[in-house]
Amino acid sequence: MKGAKGPHHESSQHPPEVLELLRSVKAEHYASWADEPVPALGGQSPREMAKTKKGRERIELLLRQMEHHEQLVPPEERFDFGALREDFGLPRR
Repeated sequence: MKGAKGPHHESSQHPPEVLELLRSVKAEHYASWADEPVPALGGQSPREMAKTKKGRERIELLLRQMEHHEQLVPPEERFDFGALREDFGLPRR
């Protein structure tokens, strides 16, 4: 299986306008995700969870998983979670 041994580093085969749309859709998704109930967070929104230290720890783990998955797509398709991390009081990676 391609990419099973490590991050997928091939360039995207999508034209620039498709890449821009893809990044835009991801940005919109994660902007609203911050305020939506998330099953992995016990049905609370990430913004609610970020109010406590334990909640931020859970968000950190979840964001690490999401960042790991983003490493499997070509670099130009990846979402940067830095601003979202800052919103939750977490350090950028």
